[in-house]
Amino acid sequence: VDTALSRIDTVISDARPAREANKLSLHTHGFTLEPQKTALKTKEFFDTQTGIVERLYYTEMKRAIKKATGCDEPTMSAYGPSCRGSNVAGRSM
Repeated sequence: VDTALSRIDTVISDARPAREANKLSLHTHGFTLEPQKTALKTKEFFDTQTGIVERLYYTEMKRAIKKATGCDEPTMSAYGPSCRGSNVAGRSM
């Protein structure tokens, strides 16, 4: 594992205009932005005691990921969501 750090200048742009112009896709860019509402209140995102994020927000995100990718069953982990299925975003896996 390379543990050396180096400075890299990076430009970060707002991708929302590209999404709104239909110029951003999961297939061509490796990510997408999808409008998504949640039933969680802002303060509930910081609640580490009740499990509300895992119960409610993860369920909402799984539904949104299924819709965006066509995967059979998204899974959530400490590394982010993963999709399992034979036809994810129109590609055979």
